[in-house]
Amino acid sequence: MNNNMGWLENLLNSPAPAPTGCGELIESNSCLARGSKPEYATPDGPLGPDGESMPTYDINDPNRLALEWRISRIRNCDGSTTGISVVAHFGSEGEVTAELIEDGEYLTAIIRHQLSSRVGYPIEVIIRGGNNSVQTVLLSPPEYVSADNENNVCALYPHPRILGNITTIPNLSEITLGTLLRASVPLSSGVQCDGKTGLSQDNTLNSWFIIEDERITADIDRDAGTYYAERIIAQSGNQIIYFLVEDTAHLDPLTGLPAMAIPLLLNIPYVGVPEPRAFVVTPPNPEVNYNVDSGLPVEWQIYAENYDHTTNGLSAVCDFGPLGNVSATGNTAGIITIQNILTQRLTGSFPCDITGGNGEVLENGAILYPPYYSTPSSEISLCERNSNAPQIGAVSVNPSSINAQGQIYYGAPVTFDLPNTTDCDNEPSDLEVTLFAGSDTAAMPLVGGIYSATLNANYWGTPVYAVVYDRERGTEASSFLYSLPPIVPAPLSACEEDPSPHAYAVVGPTPDRDYDVSSGTSVLWQIYSENCDGSTNGLSAECNFGPPGTISGTSDETGVITISTPIAQRLSGNFPCDITGSNGAELRNGAILYPPYYQQTP
Repeated sequence: MNNNMGWLENLLNSPAPAPTGCGELIESNSCLARGSKPEYATPDGPLGPDGESMPTYDINDPNRLALEWRISRIRNCDGSTTGISVVAHFGSEGEVTAELIEDGEYLTAIIRHQLSSRVGYPIEVIIRGGNNSVQTVLLSPPEYVSADNENNVCALYPHPRILGNITTIPNLSEITLGTLLRASVPLSSGVQCDGKTGLSQDNTLNSWFIIEDERITADIDRDAGTYYAERIIAQSGNQIIYFLVEDTAHLDPLTGLPAMAIPLLLNIPYVGVPEPRAFVVTPPNPEVNYNVDSGLPVEWQIYAENYDHTTNGLSAVCDFGPLGNVSATGNTAGIITIQNILTQRLTGSFPCDITGGNGEVLENGAILYPPYYSTPSSEISLCERNSNAPQIGAVSVNPSSINAQGQIYYGAPVTFDLPNTTDCDNEPSDLEVTLFAGSDTAAMPLVGGIYSATLNANYWGTPVYAVVYDRERGTEASSFLYSLPPIVPAPLSACEEDPSPHAYAVVGPTPDRDYDVSSGTSVLWQIYSENCDGSTNGLSAECNFGPPGTISGTSDETGVITISTPIAQRLSGNFPCDITGSNGAELRNGAILYPPYYQQTP
């Protein structure tokens, strides 16, 4: 059914000579990024001289006109249009060189030819780039008519057609390495020669997508009315998505195989490499009482990772304003340590650009904040200036709430901590601390020198902060979370993914040979099973023995279900068993029992 794909393999694997005209561009990665072959869009035609589609074409008509095919958006791998040629091959009728018309930064090829014979599918077109690389395009012939067979369209041209366009989620500009790409085409796009489409219940179409040279059988989304396929993108540079359709009820007269449509294609202009990300920034160390005359460094740690969750090759450059930039590289765990001696009282924040192992830069990917400075004796104390407002550190997320990827699972308990300091002689028992995260609030009681509160993770966003109120003085201060880790959906448990039980072994029958159906002796089987969560309680099985009916059994504490019954007649074949877990979920035909060998009759 799928053996007439050779032309497409030739299309995808046609050799390209070593580039000449694009040599300098190859060095700048332009042609490497886009692929060395010329680019083009889905061809259009055949058309009449007025540019309209021609429903039929009569080669016996002495007044027949030349047909026209158009291929648009042609250009070299480097974006230029110089040195391009386009030639169409019409079999025994010879070659036709296309007229090339400039269309902005592209060329449009117009192929004109008056057919004098029934040229079959496909009409091969060679687009040769300025660097001598070759791209093959396939055109459809017209639908032919004759005096004795005007209306038998399928007999004249059995090939299906593809209408419409390929769409993607996400859109083309957002596709990067690692993206889960969903390509789709309306079901109505596949049209058989008899007019039936993918929407017809009795259509005979098979369809595929080709993404990154892998042919993927198209799935059908009835709710959306589309064919679709999904793939995680693993290659950078220019990409082409193909959509293929064959009609199993109508055969190609030349090959005898299912007739195929000219493939629909979509160019992805460029698949880029995504940026790294930074998901946690620790508070400055020291965090309070920093003396700018001390000559001691302040330290921050940025927890980062590459787009593919690896942690190699990361670095950061942080802008400390008048003190210049400070750079650092990450360790094997993706932790980038920034150290800087602050010789003056810098305020505000210090933005950091994060560079991934692939060289991509996340601008302002992390923000550092300065410490609280100590007060020179010649100045009014900080406490006096702030009416003895309580002095506090920064809110942080307890590391126990963060997974190995630096994420927080939605709905999981998250603990926020706030260190207690008493620089202004605040009495801890007089302080009332409240945490604010989105619309959620929680009191933060003092436990072991740390004010702490736990909330179930929600998509809070920022800011997350705590307000500390001194009941004795009537003053308050606020502390903000420096960086909130990403909130992501929790992974499904085994039972959420599949609530059905599992049966992994069958022992029996016992006895397994020389069984006498007149003996009344029970035959025994043991089914080894477990629930979706690995537990072995509450399992049962119901086995269909055909004419004798069904036999049931329940499990012991180890998950072994015993089925026992005498067999009064020579049953053959097998006996399927449905396994039911303790949660009520059923595994249909989860175990298969086989009968014993029967005693030979004299």
